[in-house]
Amino acid sequence: MQINATKATLYVVLVIMVVYCGRGFLVRYSRLMSTEVDSDPYALTEESSPARPPASDSTNAVVITASETNQIANAGATNRAPVTLPSTNQSPATNAADDAPQGPARPEFLTKRSLERGRTPDISGIGFYALSLFSAVIALGIVVAHDFSLFMAQRAHKLLHNEEGEGIHSVAYDKAEEVWANGDHLEAIRLLREYLLKNPREVHVMARIAEIYEKDLANYLAAALEYEEFLNRKIPAERWAWAAIHLVNLYYGKLDKPTLGLALLWRIHREYGQTQAAEKARKRLAQIDPDFAAEAERLAAETAAESDEAGAFEAAADAVASEPEWTAPADDPDSQLPKGFRPKKR
Repeated sequence: MQINATKATLYVVLVIMVVYCGRGFLVRYSRLMSTEVDSDPYALTEESSPARPPASDSTNAVVITASETNQIANAGATNRAPVTLPSTNQSPATNAADDAPQGPARPEFLTKRSLERGRTPDISGIGFYALSLFSAVIALGIVVAHDFSLFMAQRAHKLLHNEEGEGIHSVAYDKAEEVWANGDHLEAIRLLREYLLKNPREVHVMARIAEIYEKDLANYLAAALEYEEFLNRKIPAERWAWAAIHLVNLYYGKLDKPTLGLALLWRIHREYGQTQAAEKARKRLAQIDPDFAAEAERLAAETAAESDEAGAFEAAADAVASEPEWTAPADDPDSQLPKGFRPKKR
């Protein structure tokens, strides 16, 4: 599976989007779920309280003497005239006190609602970040799933292709073939076995080793053993049948083992009878095995029966096709029955 520049750029963009949108969403979500409250007692007051008078201060305090108290009482009893209290602001001492530096200002009284209004966390854009994060994750998942399925499909195709015996030549295989071409057949076999050990599904290498044993080294027994091991592997029927025919030739021509050859011919005929190599096996059986005559008669009878069944089916189909089409009988104008009904036959 090849990854081009466009796909790599798409991966980078999607990953950046996931990281950026995820971070923005988490930050705003944590702000939304935060429950920190200021411990200032003035910030927890439910209702605003009136301003408290400051503590007693010698500069701003108004002192009322006993004589002034009696005057206020007498005036209130006679004519209820208003009494003006002496103001400390008119006193020079008081003005001097006003010019003196004041103490630290006390905090203002805040209601809980004003506190919440002033300290509401900034969660603007949380919906946008959540939607963007969801979209980026879905897109990234689709791209990853597509590439993963493509990779698995290519891998499965490669494995199936190797089992069919075609194989994909590698540097090691080409090196073994080069050594074989230089005449060092044993070294070529050794290299091919190492290659087969690392790539056990490329069973075509076993057939190549058997061919070198047979044609280049004239070691027919080793070639037959290699073909037998090759036939024990899972390979396509046509390739299996032709390899078996080759092994039969070794049994009859080089190793003098006709029993094994005859048994293998029967196996080709019975288990792989649909292949082209099976036709050659049946011809050979007809030449060397008298018992195959009965088998040939049975096969001929089965073939004739199948052809008769096919002919009968075709004849029935032709008969059905040649029958005239059914036509509805004409209505009797004198009948009192509804349309489509006929009088009952006696």
